[in-house]
Amino acid sequence: MLTAENFNAPGLEAFLVDAFTNALTPIGLTGNTTINFTVSSNTATTAANRFKIVFRNATALPVTITNIKAQQKNNDVQVQWTTVNEQNIDSYEVEKSSNAINFKKLETVLSNSTQSNNAYTVVDASVPTGIFYYRIKIVEKNGNNYYSNIVKITIGKNANTNIVNVYPNPVKGNTVQLQLMNVEQGDYIVRIINTQGQIVHQSTLQHTGGSATTSIVLNKAIAAGNYQVEMTSEKGVRIVQKMIKE
Repeated sequence: MLTAENFNAPGLEAFLVDAFTNALTPIGLTGNTTINFTVSSNTATTAANRFKIVFRNATALPVTITNIKAQQKNNDVQVQWTTVNEQNIDSYEVEKSSNAINFKKLETVLSNSTQSNNAYTVVDASVPTGIFYYRIKIVEKNGNNYYSNIVKITIGKNANTNIVNVYPNPVKGNTVQLQLMNVEQGDYIVRIINTQGQIVHQSTLQHTGGSATTSIVLNKAIAAGNYQVEMTSEKGVRIVQKMIKE
């Protein structure tokens, strides 16, 4: 577990570099970040210089995944993601896990380098009942790679529905990231409400159903403190989650 204390650098992002897997994993600049890794008989997995932390400008990444979602379609799971500012990307690898720790590659999709903004879809066919996690491995042309956020989906009749998490929480900056798990399809009004009951942000969200990670950009800065994130649909579905703003 990595712990960052009293580190405030606007416009800067931190990443853990794994020299063995060549993976680049985002880490938080405040609080705790837990990263799982494996070791084996290969001495490189236990080398003292296997890991290092690097910092770079938030705009330095060659692509931004603005939305990743996993949605059940009959017996299949449809994994979709959209990108902006796509440059120097070789491919995307869709990975799947049953425990959010050990991931296996499901499919590789080549980058559509002719456009800067793209949408991609991969179908995981005949998925059994259970809980599954998906993420996207972004592979740059220079060989570097890093990962998207993880989306979770529950397959089966007893799946919990309409779950929304704020991640990371506490929130730093002007972007609130929502993890939607098995949320009903619909048009939602998203409100952020302070402890006095005042609405400090309101926006709309179109959700096609299933699990997804989406970002809400605040239209103005809000003060540090405790808030409530409320999602309400035209069908009367109401989902509430607590949020802490640093």
